[in-house]
Amino acid sequence: MKKIAWIVAVCGVALVLSALPEKERFRRGPGMWEVFSQLDETERGQLLKLQREAPEAFRVEMGKRAEKLYQEKLAQQAELQKLIDAYQSTDDAAKKAEIKAQLTAKLTANFDRRLANHRRQLEEMKRRTALFEQKLEKRAAEKDAIIEKLAQGLLSGEKKLMKVHRVDLPSRPPMKNEKKGVK
Repeated sequence: MKKIAWIVAVCGVALVLSALPEKERFRRGPGMWEVFSQLDETERGQLLKLQREAPEAFRVEMGKRAEKLYQEKLAQQAELQKLIDAYQSTDDAAKKAEIKAQLTAKLTANFDRRLANHRRQLEEMKRRTALFEQKLEKRAAEKDAIIEKLAQGLLSGEKKLMKVHRVDLPSRPPMKNEKKGVK
């Protein structure tokens, strides 16, 4: 019964996803990051360039890649389920040992792929963290100059500097003759 429910669920999800327009099928978030983290540095750079120059083309390309990864995962799950079913349906000890070895090999390969993917993600995070630390140190070293420029700009009426430096000035209190919300 569980096997039938699982097959119906997988087929239902695949059917629903294939019926949706590609725009709605594109899964953002972790799926996109998983796809992105599997790319080599050159390919990642090309996609980032595409994202800046043609965001819609980038979205379509990432959607295709996410869908391909999703279909690969569905196929892997189906293969595993097939082995599990074969194991459970046989009484031959030698056949069970062979099926278990095949299942173990597939699980090991899947685990190794995921582990390598997590390592790539970690390396990317470390790289980005190092860049962020450099920027932070640079801003800390230039603190006095930045504050002076910001003060001069604000005093001369440059509102743009407030956004660039994310300055939140307190709103001025209402004058004695002003009502709140009316100027």
